[in-house]
Amino acid sequence: MLSEVRRSFIIDDLPTPQSPEMPTDRGSPFAPTILSAAISATCEKLTKSRIVSLSDHIYTRTSMFASCSDLIYKRQADTALNPGGFSVQTGGPFMSLRLNMPGAFAQFPEEGAIIGRLIVGYGQLEWDLCLLVGAALNDWDTAVKAMFRSRGESQRLSLADALARQRIPAGKVRSVYEATISDLRLCLKLRNQYAHTQWSVVAGRILAFINIEDVAGTNDSVNVGHAPLNLINLGMLQDQERFFAEVSHNLEALNWATQASHNQRLSDLPEFIVPVRRPEQAQVSRSRG
Repeated sequence: MLSEVRRSFIIDDLPTPQSPEMPTDRGSPFAPTILSAAISATCEKLTKSRIVSLSDHIYTRTSMFASCSDLIYKRQADTALNPGGFSVQTGGPFMSLRLNMPGAFAQFPEEGAIIGRLIVGYGQLEWDLCLLVGAALNDWDTAVKAMFRSRGESQRLSLADALARQRIPAGKVRSVYEATISDLRLCLKLRNQYAHTQWSVVAGRILAFINIEDVAGTNDSVNVGHAPLNLINLGMLQDQERFFAEVSHNLEALNWATQASHNQRLSDLPEFIVPVRRPEQAQVSRSRG
């Protein structure tokens, strides 16, 4: 039955979200009626699709993010408003937050799209891991409740490992499992550094970020203006996206291998990607060039 969980998931029955009643600020690049229409159209398109297999699962669910990002960039180009950051507007009974994407991504849209997929895609890797834990326990209900009643990605990963490790078949399968858990920790590190970050453009041509968690972790007074810059490029991000996809593949293969072990059919093991090559990571520079 576990083997059908992933294959039979259909999102045809998900309701298309309706636009909430909100005050419309026509001066905003995010006029609610425009954004709601874009989201509704994207959802309608998504709800007619079927997730066929886990091998292409990460990116299926990110198309709404990409569509909304495209809308953001277009609206920014059409307005003369501040190209990045937040501003709060008050008036009448409402307080509205005007959101503009960071200006760095207006200059680097391809990089921004990949970063969005990595942040969103990590949640799918967690779900892949949950399915593996369910296969190891032969109890999907317990796996879901144990993992997702816990908050915090690092704690969730450690809990999943504690539940599954000794129930993974010994030998090659467990060896791949241990390497995959290590790879997942790197995926989490990459996800966190992009999710808790201040973006910048160096010398007008290099995308960079300041890791706010690193800044907060020091005992010195916070001075973001002197914090180290992490330099990234499109090739690096594409390599990290490849890494996420290969980790996802191994999680799926481990799921099937673990289920096969319950039925003594270890001769039909799926192919693992061994080893998964570690991706290039951001280069730290203290220069503000």
